[in-house]
Amino acid sequence: MSYWDSSNNKLKYVWGTVEIADTTPPALSIALTPNVLRKNKKYIPITTTITVTDDLDPQPDIKLVSITANEPIEADDIKVGQLFTDIRQFELKADHDGKSHAGRIYTVTYLATDGSGNQTEATATVTVPHDRRKHEEHRNKDEKKDGDMKEGGR
Repeated sequence: MSYWDSSNNKLKYVWGTVEIADTTPPALSIALTPNVLRKNKKYIPITTTITVTDDLDPQPDIKLVSITANEPIEADDIKVGQLFTDIRQFELKADHDGKSHAGRIYTVTYLATDGSGNQTEATATVTVPHDRRKHEEHRNKDEKKDGDMKEGGR
């Protein structure tokens, strides 16, 4: 580092405290395992793997901020400890209401805060897909019925 005085002279020696302003938030990524659940109305343990790095803070603070769903859920569909703590395991009910073609999508949000107060959020999802097999079976039966009617009408 080089320093100059008020007359623009380069200084050889400088004594004092150098303060570095940290304005960069941590980098945060999360992965949930498992991230796809088969609908069976059971509670499935979910584990979060977190990767967080920061330029100056070797251990940013991690907090689970929220778990939401894209459809109405019952109060006990999500079993989690206290939010806004470093929780990396919780349980989700493998269920959906059947009205959405996407099924139920749980969105899990974490927050990382470094020692300077810079923050970043990351989200990941767990999906309980709509069971398309039942619809395929009905469609196949309907197609077979239509085919039988056409053959019988000859």
